[in-house]
Amino acid sequence: MTDSSAVPAPAPCTIWRSRTREYTYIYLREDVELADLPAPLQVVFAEAELAMELDLARRDALANADIATVREQLNDAGYYLQLPPEDDPSGWLDLPPKHP
Repeated sequence: MTDSSAVPAPAPCTIWRSRTREYTYIYLREDVELADLPAPLQVVFAEAELAMELDLARRDALANADIATVREQLNDAGYYLQLPPEDDPSGWLDLPPKHP
């Protein structure tokens, strides 16, 4: 007999990229639309472009977000907002300089 609680529930989602704020993404649970978001987020994600679709149950980690937090927010609120990182030690992102 297997322990089904150890297997994460399917968590398909879509990830949208903001066209108005660099490095800003929103993950939406499969039953949530951009139009369902709170008004301030609808403004940030007006004319958003689809970045990808993925099933979080098939992943152990994400590049720029804690997967457990993302899953929890998707379950509770239906979305997860990923803001730009504070800094990028890898140098892969062309982040603007921090203001003192």
